[in-house]
Amino acid sequence: MHLWKKLFSPTLPIDDVPSFWKWFTLNHHQLFRAVKKEKNLDKDFFNLLLPKLQALNEQFFCQAGMVDPDTAELIITVEGQIKSFVFAEELVAEAPSLPHWKFTALAPPTGPTISIEMDGYCFNQDKISFTCEDDPLRPDEINLTLHYSDYSETHKELIYQGTMIYLENALGELSAATLIDSIDIAPLTTEVLGPIPIEKLGSFLTWKEKEFVEKYKERFYQTGEEDYSIFESQDSKGLPLIAIIKQDLLSWDAKASHPWMLSVNIAYPHGVKGMPDRGTSEWLELFQDQFTQSLTEQRNVLYLGRRTYNNSRVFYYACADYRQTSKSAAALIKEGQSPYTITYDIFKDKYWRIMDPYVTSYLG
Repeated sequence: MHLWKKLFSPTLPIDDVPSFWKWFTLNHHQLFRAVKKEKNLDKDFFNLLLPKLQALNEQFFCQAGMVDPDTAELIITVEGQIKSFVFAEELVAEAPSLPHWKFTALAPPTGPTISIEMDGYCFNQDKISFTCEDDPLRPDEINLTLHYSDYSETHKELIYQGTMIYLENALGELSAATLIDSIDIAPLTTEVLGPIPIEKLGSFLTWKEKEFVEKYKERFYQTGEEDYSIFESQDSKGLPLIAIIKQDLLSWDAKASHPWMLSVNIAYPHGVKGMPDRGTSEWLELFQDQFTQSLTEQRNVLYLGRRTYNNSRVFYYACADYRQTSKSAAALIKEGQSPYTITYDIFKDKYWRIMDPYVTSYLG
């Protein structure tokens, strides 16, 4: 153990991607031996590597194993967090060529033949099938129901967890997070019409995605004069909520062409009943103008509006692409050097459901 510590003693500060790969290159022989021997893998590999990864991005995690007797694979995963997919992909794209190592961005698909056992339940292609329900009001959504043959209401949380782990492994991290709009877990009963074998899910999703891309590839919103509406409400404690929404966009018939929702949240400490004071309000207005102008210079990002409530302001943007949007948002937040805490998230929302309260209020 003392020898192991000595081998890793010349540590490097990890503050960017090149410094991470420099550190890895200096230690790749020892890291390979740790993966190959398998024993004490947490202590001898993950406890050394994970802090280096998370110095780059706190959502970085990793998996490692031997793909053959002479090759170890390091998989950079973000546990399904869509906003960090692009950063994992870029990290691996800059990986050096090292003997005995293979580097992979995001957990790859293992295929439907995988079998997972949890607390006496087995999750595999013999026990899981699926159906897809079409919604006439939202025809582009893929809403799956996974039917588990040994379903038990008593253990529904365990079954949900096991089924989802199976799905994420079978499809891979990228496809599981980006190709499906919603998932429900249900028993397989005689009332289920036409259940489809789970091994056909991959090709089904590929086909649906191809249709979707073809349908919306030429749809862009032509921005013009701004048409905003104000929505005011309050919660049970009397805290006000004020939203300023770009009303014309909410009636657009091609929302699904921008299926990714970016939400940017700014938490501020000062104000009355959760509303910002004058100084904070002026800063928020300036941030909104600069951030929105920079982000929407690309045709694939549309500003929808904002909501102010309980010491936080949230801005909403519909996006055609999550990779570039995430990179741009992260860079703008970093460059802004805000005095307040700013976080952002990106999630799939083909029909902008998060805006439904305002659609109901203004569009009936």
